[in-house]
Amino acid sequence: MGDQETLTDFLSWGNKKYKSARSSLVLWNHGGGLDYKAFIQALADEPLDSAGKAICHSFMEKSKTNGKSEKSTISFFDLSKADELITEFDDFAASLNSVLEQGGKEKISSTAAVSEKFGDDSTNLIDLGDFVSRADFYDGTRIAELLGQFVVCTESSGKNNKGVSFWFPADSDGKDIESYGYISISDKYLQFLKLYVQG
Repeated sequence: MGDQETLTDFLSWGNKKYKSARSSLVLWNHGGGLDYKAFIQALADEPLDSAGKAICHSFMEKSKTNGKSEKSTISFFDLSKADELITEFDDFAASLNSVLEQGGKEKISSTAAVSEKFGDDSTNLIDLGDFVSRADFYDGTRIAELLGQFVVCTESSGKNNKGVSFWFPADSDGKDIESYGYISISDKYLQFLKLYVQG
């Protein structure tokens, strides 16, 4: 299902065949902690942002019940706000490049080391809002503002979770960065990663 036309055709077919006053498309890569009953009920009964909050809350409650809340995180986004956040992320990436070019690799690494991580401490997924709030080389005010608009709801076992992570390889041989290049939303950030690994 790598072709966008496949999904477009399926959605068109579904909307014609099963007309509904409300519809929702949900794509995810894992949902083991999801409370499917609460999820479907919220989508059926609630306005979309309230449904998102109910889904986040029910996920964390089920994670607690299953003893998995210690490393659980879920966020619900308003994708209509994504373009502005991506533009600001590009500015953030440009500042990372500038700091790196001025010999500030250690400054960047130490900020990443103390920032909220998703998973265990060795993970490469770092909370964007927490990182920019700790970075003394970047004014994260605008990203924080945009995250507040983009992230409708987030629940996490983390203390400083703002709801959006970004991939930051603590150590890399460069091959994973080449793979990341296929999905990167920011050419400036990809440029930073390549320079970061080299130097």
